[in-house]
Amino acid sequence: MSDFVSDTDRDILDTLVEHRVATAVHLSVLLEIPERTIRYRLAQLKAKGYARAVRPPADKGSSPDHWCPTRKADSWSKGERAPHGGDKAAPSTTFVEHSGAITALYVALLKATAGLGLTEWEREAGAAEEFEWRSRPRKIVPDAFIVVGDKKTAYRAFVEVDLGSMSMTRLSQKLSGYAAYYAAQAWADIHPFPPALLLATTSEARAEGAIARFEQRIAQAERHAHSYSYRGRDEWVPEMGACACARYPDEAVGEPVWLSSGGGDGLYLTDLLRPPWERWAEQERTRRQEHERREQWRQSLRADPERCRKEIQECGSSRSFEDLAEALDQRGCLALKLLVQRDRKMDATERAAFAFFSRRLGWSRRGDLTAAHHPPPPSEQERRAVHSLASRYAERQKRYVARLYARGSDSPAIGQAIAHLDGGDFLRHDELARLPGLIAAHRNNLSELQRRRRAYLTWRAQSIVRARRAKRVLARLVFDPQHAERELDLERLWFCKPCGQLAIPTERDLAIPSVPDCSLCNLRAATSLAEALGEGLIRPDENGFWAVCHRPVPAWVLAEAARPLAKSAGLQEEW
Repeated sequence: MSDFVSDTDRDILDTLVEHRVATAVHLSVLLEIPERTIRYRLAQLKAKGYARAVRPPADKGSSPDHWCPTRKADSWSKGERAPHGGDKAAPSTTFVEHSGAITALYVALLKATAGLGLTEWEREAGAAEEFEWRSRPRKIVPDAFIVVGDKKTAYRAFVEVDLGSMSMTRLSQKLSGYAAYYAAQAWADIHPFPPALLLATTSEARAEGAIARFEQRIAQAERHAHSYSYRGRDEWVPEMGACACARYPDEAVGEPVWLSSGGGDGLYLTDLLRPPWERWAEQERTRRQEHERREQWRQSLRADPERCRKEIQECGSSRSFEDLAEALDQRGCLALKLLVQRDRKMDATERAAFAFFSRRLGWSRRGDLTAAHHPPPPSEQERRAVHSLASRYAERQKRYVARLYARGSDSPAIGQAIAHLDGGDFLRHDELARLPGLIAAHRNNLSELQRRRRAYLTWRAQSIVRARRAKRVLARLVFDPQHAERELDLERLWFCKPCGQLAIPTERDLAIPSVPDCSLCNLRAATSLAEALGEGLIRPDENGFWAVCHRPVPAWVLAEAARPLAKSAGLQEEW
């Protein structure tokens, strides 16, 4: 724009293009330039084709010139060449008056004090928001969106300016759009709390009618919203205010001229804008306090392994922490799982190993304790601590199982546990927990096993006598009772590998030949006596029956078993 004589012309044009319509008084306030200078510069810009003046009608007297940018000014602001064909027809007086009223409100807000400092202002295009309502796209286009307040507050509002040119039907349609917007809680996608709706109109009757229409529309929208999934967030009651000062923005900003949808009258603008912000500010304070409380709680968990483990067990997130242990070798993984599941007081070795979990704490969306989603790989120091824990737990488990052996050396569960530990493996927490119960169950079932044995021996002896009597005289002389007993045993006795004991038939099984059930697990035996003999699982005893072949007991079991186990000792005391 080489024909500009100063930068003042550039500032005036920039302001006109931004606000579309402004008077000399508005430009003087916005640019802090004397009004006389503004008028002179506007006349120069008009002569050069960059601005035009429109004078809308007034109720009394005459209204001031309202200045608008031309197509040439718009092209200059975009950095484009001036269009050919001249300017378009002058904008309508309705548009000019309406846009001028919005600019006047902007100026009044800039001049306002008492906690109404303007921090954000958006006109129609920038303030428009799209949302979905009843499975259809909707859109609100307020005349302006404002954020006002001071260093501690930030009030938000949509502004509608009505100069009486809009019918009440059309105004009701716009209010219906806002009602749907609030009912769908579409504001939550952009704003921290629902902005208030401000309507500046021309008469008290029109303001009261608009509020009544809005209350009716919001009630209808709320009823509809309850039948859809719009209620995912806290419910907010929208604030709407209306005043009759559309042509007097200074009064609208600074005087108690507002009506509210809650039935209030004679309210200041801040009285309408404050409630939503105060509720949000209180929620934020509560949220920050809760966040600080949780952060302190989290720090205390990191510093206190005992408390951290208890919280893991109570909130049911043990599985996620056990999955973290999969990054280590098999022994270390099982040792850490045992550590998470224990409830005894930790010693120094356990505390050092639990630091593996303390460095990998995470938090769910609800704030519950869980394992970190992207944990770092184990460090060498952590691997050494876990290795020490695994060695410590292996020693504890061997001592515990050996002392249980002193109470139930013939229990198959103890034999399997000893074999497992002697092979260098660990027992799981649930396996350790079942050992005392399995020993007690085996002891209780021994009486049943002995009863079956006595009954079987009696039946076998009687069967041998009957079989010998059935022979001829010469055959009786060569009859071998021991061979006959062995044949009967091979036919009637079975072996239960899981329990490691003979499955002796009951009286009913003897009457009706069938595979007997194990007296310990109550399951049908799957291994015949001949197969058990071939595998070396049983051997003949000195009493003419059969004895289970137990593996040699390791020295570490015998050494620890020599120390008697306390009568009250159980899982919690020994392990």
